[in-house]
This record gives sequence, structure tokens and C-alpha cells, in this order.
Amino acid sequence: MPGVPGALAKLKDANVKLAVLSDTESGEQGVRKILKQLNIEQYFDAVVSSIDIGHAKPAAEAFFAATSALELDVSACAFIGHDEDELVGARQAELFAIGYNCAPELLRRNPPLADVFINDFDELLSVAGVDTP
Repeated sequence: MPGVPGALAKLKDANVKLAVLSDTESGEQGVRKILKQLNIEQYFDAVVSSIDIGHAKPAAEAFFAATSALELDVSACAFIGHDEDELVGARQAELFAIGYNCAPELLRRNPPLADVFINDFDELLSVAGVDTP
């Protein structure tokens, strides 16, 4: 996706901790392999796989495993996703929910499914309070 590697690099440079929370049967090493192929693995401080933790999104335990892997309190974390169930789960787990590239019908929900919606990954920088030149 355009803009993702650059935005991840800027977030990492700003010391924003980043994690991948993946619902997959390949485990952490399999997810890391894919991230390496995409040339973005170096930006992530943690990779959490549902198969390794025994919980999948939208279960709160999945989100808590990711925040724990980052050694951060839930209140200091955000979840980025496009799936309705995952955004609802993140909010129920008290994470700041960021809807990325969501289907138009999800944007019109009332109450909103996410705390903020972005269409371009670069918008994440301003949401995270990262200054860009």
C-alpha cells in the first residue's frame, strides 16, 4: 500500500512503538517472514500472532497481548484496522480505534465504529502527533 513504509519509518524515528497483531496460523516467525518480504519488518517492536497466544481479534485478550508485548498500558495504545468486528473489539478493550481504508458504510455508522478514520496511511502521522517536514 502506498505510503505505508514511509509512514512506518517516520513513526519509528519518532519513537512510536509499533506492533503487528495478526490472526494467522503461521505464528510470529511466519508473520515476520512476510513483513521482511514487504521490507517493513524492521519498523515493528513486536509481532503477535493469534496462533501463538490462543486468542484472535476481536477478543480483548488478543489486543492485551499486543499491548503487553509493547510493554504499554492499553490507554497509551491505538489499533488500526478496517474490519467492523475488530474496531468494535479494540474500542471495547479501551484502545483508541483508527479505521483505515474502511468500507463507506462503516464510515456512516452512528455511533462511529472508530475514534478516527483515515484513508491515507500518511494521515496516521498527524493522528499520532508526529511532525512531518
